Amino acid sequence: DPSAVTGTRSVTVAVDPASGTETPIEGETWRPAVDPSGEHAVAWLGTIAFDAEDRTWRPAEGRLELIAWPPTPAAADEGVELIEGPAADVDIRWDETGEWVGVWVADSPSDIGRLTLFRVDPEGGRLDRLKGAPVEEPALAGFSIGQGRVAWVAPSGADGEGSHIHVAAWVGSDVGTAESVPGQGIVIIR
Repeated sequence: DPSAVTGTRSVTVAVDPASGTETPIEGETWRPAVDPSGEHAVAWLGTIAFDAEDRTWRPAEGRLELIAWPPTPAAADEGVELIEGPAADVDIRWDETGEWVGVWVADSPSDIGRLTLFRVDPEGGRLDRLKGAPVEEPALAGFSIGQGRVAWVAPSGADGEGSHIHVAAWVGSDVGTAESVPGQGIVIIR
């Protein structure tokens, strides 16, 4: 009965798609999002808890980190913290180059959270927040990233104004943004 469980430790396995062989991953990683090169991942490190109302697992105590992939005991203390928990939900997506990662975090169980775009130094795994890139921008759940851009929907404004589509695009380390006129029922299709 998962509804009686709190502070559960997660177990992650890597599955070889060709053979079906499962390999346990070191540490307490939950929902790792591995970059296309297979060198880095963003994962929840810590405990998870079952939300009986939504009948789903959520991050509990811990933190969201950029880590080397697959994690090893020697590299356990070398991750870069993105957020400290608890968090109600997280969504991590990489672009096709593995150099850019979007991180959406919700503090409470809802479809509204915050989106931050990071650039990952491919050599050292350092995170950069570049000028012009979204940092903790209010965003509805679900965003799209790839081909030099990230797109998300900002929630409706307090003044009754509708939602906006926001797009941040980059070339090298230059980032620019644009937004749409307000609208109702806007959804990003990935």
